[in-house]
Amino acid sequence: MSGLGLSKYAPEFMLVFYFWLKFSWHYLRAKSVDSADCPVSGGKKAKVFRYGKDPYATGEVLKLDEISKGHDKYCCVECKHLYALWLRKSANKVGELYSNIYAGGGEVYTENDRKDIQKEMMRIAHKYCSGNVEGAFAGLDFGCGPNFRAAYELRDEGIEAYCSDILPKLPYDGKVFFKFDEHSAEIFKNRFSAISSVDVLEHLNWPVNDFLVFNRMLKPKGFMVHFTPMINHFPVFGSHADHVFHTNFFSSKSLAIICEKTSFRLVNKVVKPRGYWYYIFQKLGEACG
Repeated sequence: MSGLGLSKYAPEFMLVFYFWLKFSWHYLRAKSVDSADCPVSGGKKAKVFRYGKDPYATGEVLKLDEISKGHDKYCCVECKHLYALWLRKSANKVGELYSNIYAGGGEVYTENDRKDIQKEMMRIAHKYCSGNVEGAFAGLDFGCGPNFRAAYELRDEGIEAYCSDILPKLPYDGKVFFKFDEHSAEIFKNRFSAISSVDVLEHLNWPVNDFLVFNRMLKPKGFMVHFTPMINHFPVFGSHADHVFHTNFFSSKSLAIICEKTSFRLVNKVVKPRGYWYYIFQKLGEACG
């Protein structure tokens, strides 16, 4: 590798290769089922991975077996999408559960260093929209969590940003910062030039439906910038995949299926040797559904 000038990438290559071997080993040994329900392809055949209890959860949520005892994730044989079934509930119910997973809220309600990443994703979206999307720019930070101030700070930079979330105890003002629910897609139809998110897509339970919502909320030719891990970016056991509320990991194939079903195209992806990856999409037209 040194002769090709690639020696500096050797540690990253070995790490990726290790994760691939680890995933392949678990995949081959995993139990097979033919009664699952992939939210992307609709496939019934899947491999089942069992995860232990959430070691950090406290309070009322411990009454849920999936949190106190453990949960299953399924890897679709057809499209390799990794998903969980247990959290297929309304946005309000998911918000309540997630709000109480750590006693007193913990990190759920505490501003964190993701705020800077959220601002950067919106700046990237703003650049992509310039000259490509008609009208004044308006961007939505979807699933902003406790970092809602990012939108207000972006406004100080001259970027018209909005933010939304489903957690019940955040200080929504109904203007710049609104609580997302089942009516939001219609209320904000064709309202936003761009939608961005950080560490959100892995929490989705119906990704095709959610991308249809994004399509409805975006202006024609609007863009999305999503900062999220794919299934091949982490070992199937360890890191993000273990988290009980991380119920959705795309594969390249499942992401392509979602784009086809929801009228988006993948414009670009930024993959770094370490850390996270983000993906840029553009709306092709109005989607049915």
